[in-house]
Amino acid sequence: MNSHLFLFVAIMLCHNDCLAQTCVQQEFLRAASVTERASKPLQDKVRLKDDAHIAEAQPNGAGDRTNQQDQDALRKNEERRIEGTWTLVGCKLNGEDQQIPNEGMEFIIKQGTIKIKQGSRVTGEGTFRIDPSKTPKAIDISNSGKEYRGKINLGIYELRKNELWMAISTAGVPDRPGDFSCKQGSGELLAIYKKVP
Repeated sequence: MNSHLFLFVAIMLCHNDCLAQTCVQQEFLRAASVTERASKPLQDKVRLKDDAHIAEAQPNGAGDRTNQQDQDALRKNEERRIEGTWTLVGCKLNGEDQQIPNEGMEFIIKQGTIKIKQGSRVTGEGTFRIDPSKTPKAIDISNSGKEYRGKINLGIYELRKNELWMAISTAGVPDRPGDFSCKQGSGELLAIYKKVP
């Protein structure tokens, strides 16, 4: 289990016709003016509705920037929620329950970094990036160990009251877990942590 936990660490897109005769042109303009005045309240309503969806109407402009800012704010808020020290209370690998070390195991999350301690000994370190806009929420873990260099653990996570659930694929495997079932033969690790007060 210890080696796989080490892998775990390593655990938001009328055209205008030209009129030939001046009298016809003038009549057209007069009628258009009346129509414009009559339709202005409706246009105002449409404009308000469009403003509410401006991010979609401006694919390469301010709308994209606003959307990115919202995603960044969501991610930072989520990072604050999962920061802290968590202790391992349950673990499953390939559908089979795993024994928790007698000395316990802690998962320490701080400012985009992770650290795993078994007793007083650090057994793994790395960095992570989350995407809470996904369903389920996604996490990518990069282990600092030489043997895992360039390999990413793709995973999902969920906060359940005072517990942090994570399902992680083996480092370098391109498929992210779809749920927390951690079925037999999946090669996936499910780790359940409880927040340390």
